[in-house]
Formats: sequence, C-alpha cells, structure tokens
Amino acid sequence: MAQLIAGMPNSVTYNEVLPDLHLGRADDTVNSGYQLVVAATNAARFLHASFGTAGVEVVQLPMLFLGRDVSAVAAEYPDSDVGPESFAWDDQRPLCNALRRIDAVLGQGGKVLVCCQQGKDRSALVMMAYLRAKYDIPKENVENLYNFVQSKRYIITLNGIPAYWRFIQHEFNMILAAQIMARGAPPPPQTLVANSVPLTPRRGGSSSSASAGAAVAAPVSPTTEQEELQRLMAVGMSLGEAKQALQTYCSAQVAADCTLSTPRPSETHREMLVDSPATKTRRLMGLTGLPEAEAQLRLDRSGCDVDRAANAFYDGER
Repeated sequence: MAQLIAGMPNSVTYNEVLPDLHLGRADDTVNSGYQLVVAATNAARFLHASFGTAGVEVVQLPMLFLGRDVSAVAAEYPDSDVGPESFAWDDQRPLCNALRRIDAVLGQGGKVLVCCQQGKDRSALVMMAYLRAKYDIPKENVENLYNFVQSKRYIITLNGIPAYWRFIQHEFNMILAAQIMARGAPPPPQTLVANSVPLTPRRGGSSSSASAGAAVAAPVSPTTEQEELQRLMAVGMSLGEAKQALQTYCSAQVAADCTLSTPRPSETHREMLVDSPATKTRRLMGLTGLPEAEAQLRLDRSGCDVDRAANAFYDGER
C-alpha cells in the first residue's frame, strides 16, 4: 500500500488506464500537459497548483451539504468534499456530463486525469463509469472491469465500499450516460463549462483567483440570464445543464451582470454549510455501513477525517 503515500519509495501518483487517460491522486500529480481534470474531490483544496493555469479544464463533481450542491464555489467550502451521494445527484447528470467531457477530450487527442485524494475509490468509480458507458459493459461484467482497472492501478478498493460498489454495479444509469456522451463536447472553456471551479494555489507559485480559474476564461459580454440560457441550450445543453453552467459562471465572475434564481450564500449561511461532524458521520456511515455510534467513535479516533476513518475500517482495523 506504499503506493498510496506521497514520498514513500516507489510511490506512484497516477497510472495510465487507457492511452492518455490517467487515474491518480489530486494532491501531488503534477500537470504534464493535461487538457482535462475530472475531480472526484474538492479540487479547490486538493488539486496540485500546477493545474491552476490557463488551458486546463477542471470539472468538479458535486459536493453536497444540507441538500445543496456547493461545488460551483468549492474554494469557499474547504471542508466540503465529494461523497457517495455526489454521483447520484441530479439524476446522475453531472457525472454523465463529466464522462462526456472525458470522451470528447480523448477523442480530440487530449490528455485526461481522473483524480481524488488517493486515486483509489471515488476516482476509480468515475473511471469505471466511463468505461462502462463507453464500451457498453453490462453489470454482469463489472467485476471483470474492476479487475482490468485494478491491473492498471493495483491500490483501488472500490469493491470493498458498499455504497460505491452498489452504485457502479446496479445504480449507474448507462443509458443516460450513453445518450449524454453521444451529444459530443459541450461548449469549450472559452465560454462556459458546467461544474468548473477556480483553484486556489497549493504547491508553489501564486496567482489571483481570476488567473487560477482553470476552466473559466475572461468574462464574456454581459447578457440577460434568459439570453445566456438560450445560447447554451442551442449548443446541446438541457435546461438544467444550462442553468448549472450559468450559475457556475456567475459565481466565478463577480463582475458579470447576471441575476441568478439562487443567490450566493451569506456568510452566516456559508458557515452553516461547512462540513459538520454530523455530516461527516453520515458520510462515514454511507461508506462503511457502520451504525451511527461506532461511526462517531471512529471519526473521533481519526481526527474527524472521513477518508482516514474509512481506510482504517477497510484495512482491517475493526
């Protein structure tokens, strides 16, 4: 398991699953010419600073707290993260849109990184979802697919986490994924990209929040909300996808003259949405199947780190 730990001998930050399609860790995988990053973790907090440059598109998967997706302002919620509920959010459309971007960038000869904190569970789920939809792999063959991905990155443990394994084997909507992927690429980063996030510098270098916005370029000319929605739908987005893209854009571009149906949260409301102990307990229960009391105890032992508590559970410290 030393492959998991940054700085350990023979540690591998990422592995190539298919040509130009990599699976790995967010924190210490350095940008080596990627066009797209799909983040199954809080990219604003964990993604390596080398990705905070123009020309890198970052697709952030949903981060849910109190029933609301805060991924569009991920940098403002450093304690929030992607969890089991994120993949099913909005009838799986954000996940399927991420798969569409993977397929489009690979089809254009680009290079893609799918990542989470350790590159072994959440990112492996995204990788398997893409491969299932791309190659029409039935649920009866999911274990074979898992073995294939594990042969490329041996540390993945997706089949040991009930919530994730159940999702990829039984709940993943392959029909919807195939339909969305068949639409082709959504608007490029020069306009709007749904679920893209600005990055905060992490390892070396410095940039403003504007220059660090990997997938959001300079503001487009202000338009009314309705005009912008119509423009996005004209290039193949559904109404829900267009609204989500517009909200992402307006959150990132403070100067844009847009009016959203959902305003940016106040400071008081933002504090309420920060990852609370109760929310972390529910996440750990979903990941492990533990009863609430035991989940709380394990969280206390791990310093309220959900990933550490879940890894300890599945590594046999029971």
